[in-house]
Amino acid sequence: MQLYELLNELLSLIDLSSFDKAIKSKIFFRPYRDQTSLIVIDQKITEYKKVKNNLIKYFTQNISSNFTEETIDDCIKRNLLSAKINNVLYTIKNQEDFFKNLTSIEPSTMQIITRIEGISLENCQTPIQMGCFEMGYNHDLPEKLGKENFLYLKTNITHIYDYNMPFKKASAYFLDFNRLLLFITKDISHNYNILINNLFCIINNDNLITTQFCEYYLYDLKWNNIAACYHSNSFRPFDMNILLSSSNYTQLNDLWNFYQQIKNNPKSSKITDIQKRILSASLAVGESIRSEDEKNSLIYTCIAIEALFSFDEGQLFQRSITDKLSDCLAFIIGKDLKHRKEIIKFTKEIYKARSALVHGSLSSKNIDFHRMNTLLRDAIIELLNNPKYKSLKTINQLYDMITDAKLSY
Repeated sequence: MQLYELLNELLSLIDLSSFDKAIKSKIFFRPYRDQTSLIVIDQKITEYKKVKNNLIKYFTQNISSNFTEETIDDCIKRNLLSAKINNVLYTIKNQEDFFKNLTSIEPSTMQIITRIEGISLENCQTPIQMGCFEMGYNHDLPEKLGKENFLYLKTNITHIYDYNMPFKKASAYFLDFNRLLLFITKDISHNYNILINNLFCIINNDNLITTQFCEYYLYDLKWNNIAACYHSNSFRPFDMNILLSSSNYTQLNDLWNFYQQIKNNPKSSKITDIQKRILSASLAVGESIRSEDEKNSLIYTCIAIEALFSFDEGQLFQRSITDKLSDCLAFIIGKDLKHRKEIIKFTKEIYKARSALVHGSLSSKNIDFHRMNTLLRDAIIELLNNPKYKSLKTINQLYDMITDAKLSY
């Protein structure tokens, strides 16, 4: 159906009502109290929901994907009410006017701020800037959030058309912050835990952070409450001063800038294919470290390998993907012939283990994915810091370098 047909069908499914009568309906909408309201009678609710969902789908697929479903739904109700009151009939000529109050919005950049636990900023000059992320204390903010001087994490989200959108995007941004920080710190033993706006925390006297949240309630068959099971976890806050002064942070600091560039403009030509691959692989290794499920950790480790090195050479007969990936890793970080052979062998073992694991024939405890994460991290450090790779822009250039090395005998 065309847009005007969807609009006219929706108009046929709604009625106008006074506010007093509207509040008795299952579906109603009133912009202000005591004004004329939109209602949907019970017999038409199913068809109304179906057509409205089709209209939302049409809008996101053909007009704009920059708005949340809640905002589109609110726009539809407001404009349906106005059209019903004014006896508007939609045609091909005026159908675009229906969503004009959304399509005319200019994009803006928004700051989103949340509380963060699990990090110590003592002796650090705050706020700390890491690409599009900023971390500091509440008193550093121009507009303080309450009286408590807690740690905050802030990011700027660009190209915002809908004020509901930053909240949906923020969780992905802050999760990626967590992943990149874990990747840079190389915390494979889960000594630290970074909590962002989601748990109740207690700071103990011995500088331990304890998180508590209720997971299960126990009742008997007569619904008498027997007990509640609380899960708690204690860990030491991560000292950012140690990280900021370490060689690891210096060697991997470009990751924050890559992330900011991609988020600000995903299609920008300023960030190269190799840089995008490095960032994707770093995030995947970070998720491998973050996950407490070893099966998931192995899968994300393999995702990281492929994100960094996968390449379709466009030939009819190609070597196996495992051969190509292991060659890349060995070429970048192999110190000598023996070391390169060990890396190739280990990479193939990882892929063999992953295949066995997803088919249920191998325990994840037999897989040393931590070692592979370390090798990938070493490879990324080499790609970012070794002058040998300074002019490297695309993955096919890396494969050309490997081919040249193989033929140099």
